[in-house]
Amino acid sequence: MDLNIYNEIRSGRAGFFVQPRGLLSVHGKEAVQFLDGMITNDMKTLEDGEQMLAAFPNAQGRLLALVRVQRQGDRFLIETEETTREKLFQNLFRFTFAGDFFVEDLSEQFSYFEVFGSPEDVYHADVADMFPGAYAFAAKHGASYFLPIDQTDRVRNLLVNENNSIEIAEELYEVLRIEYLDRSLLHAYPIAPELKRVWSIVTAGELSGSGVVLNYQRSTLFDKGQ
Repeated sequence: MDLNIYNEIRSGRAGFFVQPRGLLSVHGKEAVQFLDGMITNDMKTLEDGEQMLAAFPNAQGRLLALVRVQRQGDRFLIETEETTREKLFQNLFRFTFAGDFFVEDLSEQFSYFEVFGSPEDVYHADVADMFPGAYAFAAKHGASYFLPIDQTDRVRNLLVNENNSIEIAEELYEVLRIEYLDRSLLHAYPIAPELKRVWSIVTAGELSGSGVVLNYQRSTLFDKGQ
């Protein structure tokens, strides 16, 4: 790991890491009702343009995925890890016959940029004005962006050549993720108390996949299986 770059990032210089990331969309007249039966948080309380941390348990209460959810009108954008996005998508998509809502996997349409820096400098909620179709997630450590995949090189050049940002290597990103990103998430968004425990386990690298059970009883409206 390059300690000079590490010290620059921790001292305030902007840095970014590009990686695959899951982005799902749930929309339709019954999207709120559907998600309320599938997720730990109350979707009715999420205002347009706001976001929150949440968890998806299965029928037995075991953790499927930790996510960020952002509301845009009647559309809910769900951001999750690449490793969990297919399982989560299938778990949601199988219920689409049961109500007036739609589930889409948008992941392969976007490149994901995790940006470290002062939020005042690097977070731009109006990113779609410059890059149509882009989505921005606020973060205490900086910002997260889903950019149309054909704009990847343009965004990378903009960050490096015009904003003096550093593209960081994966090893350094993992260090920053543990030190800076995961812990700050606990204080950056509304979060259910039981998720604080789960997120702490994830940050410590102790999550075993099927070993975490959430103390959560979800609606059975759309619960037709695990």
